[in-house]
Amino acid sequence: MAPALYLQIKQHILDGIRERHYQAGDRIPTEAALCEQFAVSRMTVNKALRELVAEGWLNRTAGSGSFVADRRAESPLLAIRNIADEIAERGSQYSARVIRLQRQAADEKVAVRLGLRVGAPTFHSLIVHQADGEPLQLEERFVDAECLPGYGEQDFTRQTPNSYLMEICPLSEMEHVVEAVLPSAEGAVLVNLPDPARYALHKILIAGEREGAFRVKARKDLTQAAHLLAALWQWRREALVEALDDLLSRGRGWQSRFRRGARALVDGWPGLEAGPMLLAHRTPASRPDVDPLTSNPPRTPPRPRRATAAS
Repeated sequence: MAPALYLQIKQHILDGIRERHYQAGDRIPTEAALCEQFAVSRMTVNKALRELVAEGWLNRTAGSGSFVADRRAESPLLAIRNIADEIAERGSQYSARVIRLQRQAADEKVAVRLGLRVGAPTFHSLIVHQADGEPLQLEERFVDAECLPGYGEQDFTRQTPNSYLMEICPLSEMEHVVEAVLPSAEGAVLVNLPDPARYALHKILIAGEREGAFRVKARKDLTQAAHLLAALWQWRREALVEALDDLLSRGRGWQSRFRRGARALVDGWPGLEAGPMLLAHRTPASRPDVDPLTSNPPRTPPRPRRATAAS
């Protein structure tokens, strides 16, 4: 379906400005000339020009016509900077890990934010921006796939989404919202806030210590641990094993408390993939006949009896 006629006129003028056919201060064709060129009424042309004036692209002077505005004279209160440039300016080496770049249907929340219908195609990207190999920023972005069909084909380890989008469709307006939020379990793991493996195991250990009236708090501890462990199992399994080795090496008291918490976790979240490992894991220094998650001492093998000669 072709866009409305006034939008076609508006886009024609915008293209002329962006391609430098019209410079700042130049007068664009008159309403009469545009009416003749597009075979439309003066009312249609006037609507297109009014929107361009409202968006800051044109200035209109009664009796003289419409002129291209000098947008360079504007001083924006906020600039959206490229994170790669910011890191380089600090003297650090920029790198990125692309965790997710996929095409998916917009759910209700995404559809509302992008002004799309529920189920419309979008691209969903999740990228960790790093300085000298250390996570600095987690970027999650949803993009209208019909407007930018090439977004899903980009290599964002070489070019940031910000850089790509500014080349393809420079900002003319934006809504910028800043708020403090708790990171998701996956996000906390990806940017190390705090050391997720040790924090999750600490929660299990604390839950194993809580008794009686404190069981409600123990349930909260285990809920936090379960969410973190699900992400750790997928993204940082080695870090989880290392943290568990360290915890279990601290003695039988630690092992006993952890065992109680771990069993409660597995009972409450039977589908947790990391659960069986928590119960079966042994420290590297463990003897093969000792379960590091119990305080049971190893069994002493019986001494062999000496054979006696018959008299």
